[in-house]
Amino acid sequence: MQFLLNLKNWHLFLLLFIPILLMIVMSPSIFWMLLMMASLGLYFTWIFVVNLALIKKTSLKIPGYYRFAFFTSLIYPFCFVIIDHYFATYNLNSLDALIHIFMMFNSFYFIYKSAKLTSDSIFSIYPTEDTRILDYFFLYWIGVIGVWTLQPKIKTALEYPEDGRDPNQIF
Repeated sequence: MQFLLNLKNWHLFLLLFIPILLMIVMSPSIFWMLLMMASLGLYFTWIFVVNLALIKKTSLKIPGYYRFAFFTSLIYPFCFVIIDHYFATYNLNSLDALIHIFMMFNSFYFIYKSAKLTSDSIFSIYPTEDTRILDYFFLYWIGVIGVWTLQPKIKTALEYPEDGRDPNQIF
């Protein structure tokens, strides 16, 4: 998954945006659902890989529930399609709603904790940087457009040397 960290912001933007454009143009079908699952899966995987790389760079720890929230966010589109079809057939709407609420809670938790980890990691790498969790949460939440802003900042934070020197200064 290292290639996700090395992508330029517009490469990652296109990887995430082209499936969305195809979904807008196409009518809902199996291929449409597969595109949705692949796009959301790639997006959540990018968030997870970025935070793992930032955690390795700093001395932060991964929260215990974070990995579970990632995996439930990753399988959420698949579960939503299957559960929605199954429960629409058998008219079990209350259980469908409970599963949907549980999965959405995990997705919110995953994005919140990712924003917190990113904020803390960037602050520990750049102590003078003004980092707020809400900024990163919003950028993660808007997804495709947030990638355009976050990827260059994260890439430079990962390339920052261990001794704390500014990589842009020659001497």
